[in-house]
Amino acid sequence: MRTNRVLALAVVASVAVLLSAATVFSELVPGVREDMRMPRVAVFVILALAVAINGAVILWHRPRNRIGWVLCASGLLGCAEHLVGSYAAAAIDGGVLPAGPIAAWVFSWLEILHLGPLGTFVLLLFPDGRLPSPRWRPLAWAAAAATTAIAAGIAFVPAPIPVLGIPNPFGREDLRAETLGLVGIGFVLLGLASLLCVASLLLRYRRSSGVEHQQIKWVAFAGIVGVWPGVLVLVLGLPLGVGALIASFSAVPLPTAMTIALIRYRLYDIDLLIKRTVVYGATSAALALTFFAGILALQALLRPVTSGSELAIAASTLLSFALFQPIRRRIQEGVDRRFDRSRYSAARTLEAFAEQLRDEVDLDALRGDLIAAVERTMAPAHASVWLRSGAVASRNDFRTADG
Repeated sequence: MRTNRVLALAVVASVAVLLSAATVFSELVPGVREDMRMPRVAVFVILALAVAINGAVILWHRPRNRIGWVLCASGLLGCAEHLVGSYAAAAIDGGVLPAGPIAAWVFSWLEILHLGPLGTFVLLLFPDGRLPSPRWRPLAWAAAAATTAIAAGIAFVPAPIPVLGIPNPFGREDLRAETLGLVGIGFVLLGLASLLCVASLLLRYRRSSGVEHQQIKWVAFAGIVGVWPGVLVLVLGLPLGVGALIASFSAVPLPTAMTIALIRYRLYDIDLLIKRTVVYGATSAALALTFFAGILALQALLRPVTSGSELAIAASTLLSFALFQPIRRRIQEGVDRRFDRSRYSAARTLEAFAEQLRDEVDLDALRGDLIAAVERTMAPAHASVWLRSGAVASRNDFRTADG
C-alpha cells in the first residue's frame, strides 16, 4: 500500500515537472508560434493533467485496480507530448535549442499513445480493473496493436508534422503507401475496438446491480456529456483546430467520473444528477425553441405595426420567461414517471391520501386507508397502526400477502 502511494505522489510530481518545463519552453523562449502557446494549448494540458491526477487518486485509493495505472500512463504520456512539442517549437522557432526536428518527430506520434488507451482499455477494464471474461482478451490485443500501428505509421510517413509543419525527419518516401495504409488500417481497427469496448461496458451494465450498476452510470453519464460537444462540432462545421480543442475538453469528464465511481464518493448522487441534467437540458431546449419561434411569429404578425422594431424580441423574451416554470414542471413530471416510477407513484399515492384525509370522518375507515397507502408506497411485509386516546389504545394490524 505504501509503495503505491509513493508511486501516486511520484506521478503528481512528474506531471508538475513536465508541465513546468513545457511552460518554460513555450512561454519564455521568444519567437514561439501562437499555436504552441497558452491559451491555445490550455485544453490539451487540462486533459493530460485531469487524466494523470485522476489516475493518481485511483492508484492511491484502489492500488489493485489497473485503471489507475492506465490513466497514470496515459496522463504522463500526454504531459510528455506537451513537453516535447513545446521544446520542438522553441528549438525550431526560437533557434536557440538543438535537435528540434527530433523532438517534433517524437511529438507527432506520442499523441496516439496518450489518447488510444482512453477510448479502449479504460472502458474495457472498468470498473474492477479486469476484463469482463477471457473471451475479451483478443479485443485488448487488437486495441494495443491498432494503437501501435498508428504510432508506427505516423513515425515514418513522409508528410509534414502536424502543428509544427516541418518535414518528417524519418519519413520514408519509398514506403509512402505502406505507412499511409498502416495508419488507415490502424484507425479503422482502433475505431472498431473502441465501439466493442463500449459494448463490453453496456454488457456489464445489463448484468450488474448495486454498486457496480451505479459506477457504470457515472461513466455512461460522462460519456454522453462528452459526446455532445463533438456532435455540435460536426453539425456546426467548426474549423479543425477549434474542433480539436472542444473534443479534448469534452474528454475531461470521463476520467473524473471514473475516479468518483471507483472511490465511491457520493456514488448514488448520479441518479439525481442525471435527472436534473435531463430536466434542465430539455427545459432549456424547449425555451430556446419557444424563444426563436416566438420571434419569427411575432415579427411576422407585428411587422406592419412595429416597422422592424425590437418589440417582437422583447415579447418573445417575456413569453419564454413566463413559460419557464410550467415547462420545467411538466418535464420534471415526465422524467419522474420515466426514470423514478416508484417514487413518482408513491408521491401520487400520498397526494391522493392527503386529499382523502381532509374529507374522512370515520376513524376505522381512516386506519384502513392509511395502511393501504403505506402498503402501496413502501410495500412492507407487515404494518400496524396504534391510535392512543387518553389511557385507551387501539391497534389495527395489517399483513401483506408476502408477510
